[in-house]
Amino acid sequence: MKGFTLIELLVVVLIIGILAAIALPQYKKAVERTYTAEVQQNVANLEKAIDVYLMENGGYPSSTVQFFGTDTNGSGLLNIDITQGMDCNAYTCSTKHFFYSSAYCGSGGCTVFIVRPRNGNSGTRYQIWTYKNPNTQNRWHRQCEYEDDYEYICRGMEAQGYERIACC
Repeated sequence: MKGFTLIELLVVVLIIGILAAIALPQYKKAVERTYTAEVQQNVANLEKAIDVYLMENGGYPSSTVQFFGTDTNGSGLLNIDITQGMDCNAYTCSTKHFFYSSAYCGSGGCTVFIVRPRNGNSGTRYQIWTYKNPNTQNRWHRQCEYEDDYEYICRGMEAQGYERIACC
């Protein structure tokens, strides 16, 4: 009689299970790393838009900057087009993977804050800050703050100039 024994089938199932247990977490990490490409490009666009505003107007916008939607009084608006596929109001935007807050600017510089929320938007996986301060050679500082097991994301962003910080 030809066929497989129960032991042979169990060994095959066990091997497939072990391979899946190893491969799935690595797959999830790889997918998460691709999401950071989205945010890094948008951070670069936001920094450029704030730099253009700074050059055109001779200073930072005051208070909260609306970079999405329309500004009612005509001041403090960054004309930036990163809103494709985003759900936006005047001050915040969100995508499937990130929450973007508006830029907070004043005489001391500008800050933009991006969050990668956990499922259900309760808690944070990691968050990205970029800020520019005239007291530090007027250059952009980038930080990636992580919690739990998301250090690998921020470690991977160090090559693009992000400082890695444990938080939360």
